[in-house]
Amino acid sequence: MLKFLMKKFAKSKEEIEEIKEEDTHEYQDYIDSVCQVTTEDNRLLFVGQIDDYDISTEQLTINPYREEETPKGVSYDTKVKINIKYRGNIIIFHGEIAVQSENYWRIKIGDRIKFKEQRENFRQEINSKAIVIKHGSQKIECIVLNVSISGIAFSSEEVFAIGEQITIDNVLLYEECERRYKFDCVVKRSFETNDGRICYGCEFKHISEADENNLCKDILYLQAKSMKNN
Repeated sequence: MLKFLMKKFAKSKEEIEEIKEEDTHEYQDYIDSVCQVTTEDNRLLFVGQIDDYDISTEQLTINPYREEETPKGVSYDTKVKINIKYRGNIIIFHGEIAVQSENYWRIKIGDRIKFKEQRENFRQEINSKAIVIKHGSQKIECIVLNVSISGIAFSSEEVFAIGEQITIDNVLLYEECERRYKFDCVVKRSFETNDGRICYGCEFKHISEADENNLCKDILYLQAKSMKNN
């Protein structure tokens, strides 16, 4: 599994070594991060949010995220993985269950692996209405097709030029999402879907660290829901 992840997420052996050398984040940096808790063979157990790290016991406390709940029937000392998207990287904790309750798990952490993820691969398909603002004031309805932490794609009957600067507003990633996003973008390409819709791929001009972290949470949550539905 490690060899597979290294091949998928890293460009070269040198890049993996560089990541390890630069990996100076403390565990507290990951508090409030949304994560997937899976078995060692990648079966999803639940979607959680990291609540605390106890340095004396080397345990992470993970609460269920949103309407999730901790699963029943999982044995004490079961080995698990905690998968986090953090600032465009993938962090994988290996550990085992130390404490179980309905409202949280405590997991004793063993190894930690960090991979530099290519942002183009960190992309989530969605189907949501939004507003495109062009020329500073003209507002046009669109359908958002997918989003990543570096860009967004949408379909529209309006024609946009490559290189055009636009704003995409009122982006709701899923029905119960706590926030609506607003992105300043540059149109990078156009393409046509199988059903004949004209679509545009855009790159964010600038995204704040807060928006990037929230996008990571929301995309990870959507990915986990997709895993459950499949």
